[in-house]
Amino acid sequence: MMDVPYFAKLNQPMRGIIGTVMTIVIGVLIMVVPLYLWKPWGVNAQLAPVGMGDLDNVVQLGMYLGCGAFGWLFWWTFHMGNWPFQKIAQPTQGLLVGVFSLVGTYITYYIFHNVLKWDAHIFNICVLWLMWVFIMGPWGGMPLAVYYEQKQPVCGIVGFIATWGFALLTWWFVPEEFLGYVPGFPFVWFLVSTAFALTLNFWPFENTKQPQQLILLVGFLAFFSFIYIWIAGAYGLTFFPTVAEHKAGAMPDLSGGTFTVLWLFVILVPVGLFQFWPFHKMANVSRGFMYLIVTLAITVGIWLWILSAKPAAPVPDLAQLVHFRWIFLALDWLLALFVGWAIVWCNCQLFMAPPPGGESQH
Repeated sequence: MMDVPYFAKLNQPMRGIIGTVMTIVIGVLIMVVPLYLWKPWGVNAQLAPVGMGDLDNVVQLGMYLGCGAFGWLFWWTFHMGNWPFQKIAQPTQGLLVGVFSLVGTYITYYIFHNVLKWDAHIFNICVLWLMWVFIMGPWGGMPLAVYYEQKQPVCGIVGFIATWGFALLTWWFVPEEFLGYVPGFPFVWFLVSTAFALTLNFWPFENTKQPQQLILLVGFLAFFSFIYIWIAGAYGLTFFPTVAEHKAGAMPDLSGGTFTVLWLFVILVPVGLFQFWPFHKMANVSRGFMYLIVTLAITVGIWLWILSAKPAAPVPDLAQLVHFRWIFLALDWLLALFVGWAIVWCNCQLFMAPPPGGESQH
């Protein structure tokens, strides 16, 4: 039986404000403890004199957060039903799931980084795992939960094995080279899925049944992900290195991915935590497109500020490295805040909260 935290019973905007504060506090803790206090990856002595001694921590923290954190968080709620903590009151229940999910993330990171030596594939495979967690979870109508009648932990274990298996199988078929690029599996699909599944409430196929709705959603994800990557690339936001850049060992450009996570977070706070308040009475489609347009404008403004706040390189030869570290640091902050949002919205089950004022959002 799913429970909601006490503040989910408050009216908007108070419940959204409390959820946002919790999101920020969790995100700040995830960043501050390892990056500024603990520093588990040490200090780069060569770069310390030029103010970039934390480079290794910035990079490894981003790899850690991208190494299945979101897969663990969403799997634990949508497949495991927050077992074995489901009888504990919220939000303590969700916070415990979040802590153990971060432990699971570290185990995943350790296996990929230390055992398999798959650093180049960590993010791509884990993003694929997250996608399959959603496909075999809420996008597909929770088929495992229905089949196993919410019996835990068997439902969660089967979902864990199956989603990881499909993730590895999907990655197996991703080509090493595609149209002159070295492709990966970008986070873009999550942005597109948020636009259609959450912001537009599955429009224009909201009335279709499963599995037709899932098939249509996946088709929309693929189509609009290509469109988004093409438009973003026209404005200098790249996602994949060219074959020549890859062979030359060029430093990866994280601009496309960082901008995408930024826009995703800007959407998820008002839509997920505030439930469209104060525009929750608007018609679904017009409201959804309004939020997408407004949040894009806000995202562009924040992105331009991030670029303008980039510190100057101490010497011209370090300009590219300074840019890489700065964008990676921004990505770390966004991933940490996104983890905080996922814990509050998903693990604390704020998505079960009633709509503002009791009105239907559809």
